[in-house]
Amino acid sequence: MVTVMDIITNGQHCTSAVESGNDKPLFVLIDYENIQTEDLSYLSQPDMHLLLFMGALQTKISTKLALQMQALGSRAQYIQIEGTGQNALDMCIAHHTGFILARMPSARFLIISQDKGYDPLIQFLTKRGVSINRRPHLGLPLPSRGLRSAQHPPPLKLDTQLILEMLKKHDKSRPASRQSLISWTMNKVSANKITMSAEKIITDLEKNGVILFDGKRVVYSLP
Repeated sequence: MVTVMDIITNGQHCTSAVESGNDKPLFVLIDYENIQTEDLSYLSQPDMHLLLFMGALQTKISTKLALQMQALGSRAQYIQIEGTGQNALDMCIAHHTGFILARMPSARFLIISQDKGYDPLIQFLTKRGVSINRRPHLGLPLPSRGLRSAQHPPPLKLDTQLILEMLKKHDKSRPASRQSLISWTMNKVSANKITMSAEKIITDLEKNGVILFDGKRVVYSLP
C-alpha cells in the first residue's frame, strides 16, 4: 500500500486496492495551531491517514499524542511549516490537500479546525465531487466509506431541522453538556409542539455529524 510519505515525498500515484475498491482512503488534516487534539483512537482503520500540521513556533506536543502518532506508523506524519505569518499553516493544508488529490482522486478529506477560513476551499472542492469536510473536533462519526454519491448522510427530518435552526440562533448560549442538550431539546419540543421526541432529534443530529459527544461535552459542527 502507498503510504502518506510515498505521496508527499515521492509524488507517487496510488493504484492500491484501497483506492480501487469501495473503500476510499481518508486523510485527516489537523490544524494543530488551532486545535490541540489529544485523542487519535478514532483513526483505527488501515485506510485512515493523518497529517498533523504544526506552526513554526510549536516545538512541543504531549507525550500522549506522540505515542499515538507513533502507533499509527506510516499512516501518520508530522508536518511543521517553516515560516510564520497570517494563514501560513492554512495555506500549507490547502496545498497538501490538492497535492494528495492530484495523485489520489478518490481520497476523502477531513480538516480538523475551528477556522472557518477553510470553508470556501471545502465548498469549491465539494462542488467538484470531492469528499471533504471540516470539523472543530476529531470524533465519531467519521466520513463514511464508499462511492462519492453515498458520502452524504440522509437529509435531516423536518422536526430535527427546526431544532437545528434554533441551535444556530443560540450561537453564544448553546447547551454545553449532553444532559443540558437533552433538557434544552425537550423544552423546545414541548414549547413548539414538535411531534418527534427529543431523544430521536438528538440521534438524528448526531448521525448527520451536526453534533458530536466528547464524553459529556457537546461539540457542534453546524452547517
